[in-house]
Amino acid sequence: IVVGQRERGGQIFAVDNQGVIRIHTDPKRLGARLTPELLAGVQKVSDGDGEYIGLLDGEVAHYHAAKVNDDLWLVSAYLEREFSLGSKRLAQIIAVITLTAVLVMIAFSYWFMNVMFIRPVQKLRTATRQVSEGNLRVSLEAGSDDEIGDLARAFLDMGESLHASQEQIRFHAFHDNLTGLPNRFMFRENL
Repeated sequence: IVVGQRERGGQIFAVDNQGVIRIHTDPKRLGARLTPELLAGVQKVSDGDGEYIGLLDGEVAHYHAAKVNDDLWLVSAYLEREFSLGSKRLAQIIAVITLTAVLVMIAFSYWFMNVMFIRPVQKLRTATRQVSEGNLRVSLEAGSDDEIGDLARAFLDMGESLHASQEQIRFHAFHDNLTGLPNRFMFRENL
């Protein structure tokens, strides 16, 4: 049986049914007695009632016990501050993981918004400027099947319709309506 310090802040020792510590790595503790309340708590938890909370060297500790034979109990005591230190470490790890997940989600959301909305709208704005400058045949990708793709296709159709209307107006301005032959305005322009 390995008896003594248990990791940090905990101890494992053996005690008899009168509460006398029989096995311990610290020789000063051999022969010392547990308080009657602590002995009763240890005996109670050895019957499978969970844990007993009492003091160990003036600090709150959690006790677990197992009955080895009729006269001997193996007792494990773990300081509560070690539980809270473990909880703090766990909380820090959870906080770091949560923060990392939030940052990844923000980065992904930014990328998604940029690809799906911002870039297509910027391309539409550039095409609008080109149309306002007189270039009715703008090149614009309308590859997506969403609302922005529909808007881009409608914009391209509008540009083509305006171009066709402008060509038709130009044709009627320089050609005779009945014969379709060039008129005197076209003649003057070609001179």
